[in-house]
Amino acid sequence: MDLFHHESLMTADALVAVLLEKSPVLRKTAIQRLYSIVDQCWSEISDAIPLIEELSEDENFESHEIAAAVASKIFFHLEEYDDALRLALGAGRHFDVGARTEYVEMLSSKCVDTYIQTYRCSSDVHLPLDPRLADVVERMFQRCYADGEFFHAMGIALEAQRLDKIEEVVKQCPRPKRQSLFLYILEIILSGSMACTFCLLVVRAFTYNVLMKIKHASTDELVHFDKDYISNLIYILDFEGLASKISLDFLHNNSQTDLLIFRTIKDSIDGIRNSVLHNAAVIAHSYANAGTKDTSFLRANLEWMGKASNWAKFIATSSIGVIHKGHVKESVRILEPYLPQAPLSSSPFSEGGALFALGLIHANKAKLGESAAITYLKNALHNSGSSEPLQHGACLGLGLAAMSTGGAEYYEELKTVLYFDSAVAGEAAAYGMGLVMLGHGGDTNTSQNAISELYAYAHETAHEKIIRGVALAIGLIVLGKESAAEPTIQLLCRDRDAIIRYGGMHAIGLAYAGTGNNNAVKRLLHVAVSDVSDDVRRAAVTCLGLVLFRTPKKILALVGLLLESFNPHVRYGACMAIGFSHPASGDHDALSLLEPIITDPIDFVRQGALMATALVLMQQSHARVQTLASFRERIANLVKDKYPSTLTKIGAIMAAGILDAGGRNCAISLQSSGGFLKRGACAGLVLWAQSWYWYPMFHFFSLALAPTMLVGLNSDFEMPKCFSVICSAPPDLFAYPSRMKEKKEVKRERVATAILSTTRKQKVRDRTKVQGKTADVKEAPDVRVDSIQVGTRGVGAVSCELSNPSRLTPVQIHSCQFDLKQRYIPVSSSIKPCGIIILLDQQPGEPQDITHFDEISKHTDNIDESEPPAPFEWLP
Repeated sequence: MDLFHHESLMTADALVAVLLEKSPVLRKTAIQRLYSIVDQCWSEISDAIPLIEELSEDENFESHEIAAAVASKIFFHLEEYDDALRLALGAGRHFDVGARTEYVEMLSSKCVDTYIQTYRCSSDVHLPLDPRLADVVERMFQRCYADGEFFHAMGIALEAQRLDKIEEVVKQCPRPKRQSLFLYILEIILSGSMACTFCLLVVRAFTYNVLMKIKHASTDELVHFDKDYISNLIYILDFEGLASKISLDFLHNNSQTDLLIFRTIKDSIDGIRNSVLHNAAVIAHSYANAGTKDTSFLRANLEWMGKASNWAKFIATSSIGVIHKGHVKESVRILEPYLPQAPLSSSPFSEGGALFALGLIHANKAKLGESAAITYLKNALHNSGSSEPLQHGACLGLGLAAMSTGGAEYYEELKTVLYFDSAVAGEAAAYGMGLVMLGHGGDTNTSQNAISELYAYAHETAHEKIIRGVALAIGLIVLGKESAAEPTIQLLCRDRDAIIRYGGMHAIGLAYAGTGNNNAVKRLLHVAVSDVSDDVRRAAVTCLGLVLFRTPKKILALVGLLLESFNPHVRYGACMAIGFSHPASGDHDALSLLEPIITDPIDFVRQGALMATALVLMQQSHARVQTLASFRERIANLVKDKYPSTLTKIGAIMAAGILDAGGRNCAISLQSSGGFLKRGACAGLVLWAQSWYWYPMFHFFSLALAPTMLVGLNSDFEMPKCFSVICSAPPDLFAYPSRMKEKKEVKRERVATAILSTTRKQKVRDRTKVQGKTADVKEAPDVRVDSIQVGTRGVGAVSCELSNPSRLTPVQIHSCQFDLKQRYIPVSSSIKPCGIIILLDQQPGEPQDITHFDEISKHTDNIDESEPPAPFEWLP
């Protein structure tokens, strides 16, 4: 042992020989001495790697961690980096990540690469991560914090897609340096393959006026990037850009609307001189074709459309805006036959409807500056004179086109109309003011003044329509503001006027939309059972659906008893709350609660139950929801039969349109795939509910619709045909509903009566027994069925592949996953397999089988563009 005190007398070979001794003390001392000289004598020690590695694996050996460190350094010098890392992880504290050596830097880099790769691949399937490696990386993070290397730590967190680590790095970074850190994050995202995906996520998360601010800021700040590269990103952010074009083309080319349903509805109500049912049929048709540009049904039934008069004509014309929703480039050309052409209006109802339609097309797509549509609507409002239909359409249209911009100029234009104190025009002006200031709360002086001015005017006017519009407008202004909206909410809810309290309920629902806030829920429940006004109670229950739409199961527990309330308005509100919180879910519990309400003794409750059931059954198949076929048959019978009340028939007709919304390719969506609240959708549902008082408000339903699609694009924005997504469910479980099939009526034949003789009595009796059976069949009571639903089932498949592009329902998303073995994979595997997905080509040198978007557009140009129907006048 004394020899160890004379280092010069102990060579590397001698130390290796000592490792063969049985004495643990000798071996411990030898391995410690080898650890100190391994960087200089690694070549001499390398032959003893098996022995040293064996010692590192012997946990009974006190210095097994030092042995692992020695073996790791030998492998490092031999350039066997994987083995070096493996053993370094077993070296414990002897692998010092704080050391500034080539060995530590190299293995630290290997650790980070393995860490990043593991977390990237385990976003869907959780792969095991060596806890020793995680400990090393954690020590590296701590080293970065100590050295002030926050950019380096953030780079690792971003590459590993660890949101918790990104948050940790930001919190560790001193406040003065955080702005630079945020800019660094943005630069990394925009300079990598994630840039396009990031921009698409931004498009889904924010309103369009915010997108325009981001777009212009990007142009000014990112001048050092390649111009073509930045132009691609701006193309994605543009409201007329990539996302909009893909969505519109998908809806147009993949529409599955069954026009036989609406022909059947038209024939059923054609003999009834009731303009309300005519309105309902036109609106339901617009729902079913929202965004598809398909007006073939309207063009084929111009005579029937010509029966519309006055406000029915306003509704019919404005429905064209729902059908052409989002087609902003062609909006004026599409509506040109109906828009005001001269100072003197020849058909104010049709022209007012066209102005409303223009706003519906441009809804929630306002540019940073003033768009052509906004300019047109402002001029139309100036030239409307005293015509209420024109003012009504122009105010609603301007509010939609300038939605959430917070523009003081637009607000003042609408306020001028409001102060005219005309009931119909003033109500629309109030709604328009709320839409312009949507979600701004008290953020600006204009929005602060708007709340105080609207509240003051609500006490000055004598028109209930204006008071209601003003109260709802204040609710729209505080959308998403949560506790910041409390002063305004208290002001509305404590008012003596029931109509203003009605607006207060919507202010609670909109301010706390999707939050599940307990205080908001308690307040709404209290009002639902205590307020003296039925309208206020109905609104309170309805708004529960907005507050709790992210936790739909809670709604069922809350409104289950309310559905049994003696008050029909509360029952109606409970139906709407279920519909708002369970759209396109097919939830069995929700349907079982709504089922008995469809036969409620009160007609408007039946209407609400029918529409709510349709919301739940959106995009469901017969294989997944067994009651779908019976519900479709029920609404068809309600429309056809004579005994149901008008309100019940309206509910049935609306349900038919809701079920097939957007050509069966759209669903209600109150939040983006990333969980961000969609302000326009929430506002759309609240305004849709105001159809209780005013039928043109039915068109606001289109604001809440979003295409349910899967589209994969490569870096050039082309669609690879060989990209697909694996669905672990049978194909018929999420298939399109089968189309209705007309059943031909079978003509009955007259059966001749046989005259029998007594001599052949027995023989004839036997023969007539057979004939009698045949006669019974032919003489059975005739039940005429105009149409029957033909179900289609799969052939036993347990999974399927969704091609590019495909419809992807909200429920189906949970059954889908990416196939990471195919040529094209998503840039980020952590995103959900839905919407527009940017793909990474793993075989960039191979020929591609793709579809260019330009080719899609050219192909679409050759198809019937479904022009709007010609202008019509009805002469009674």
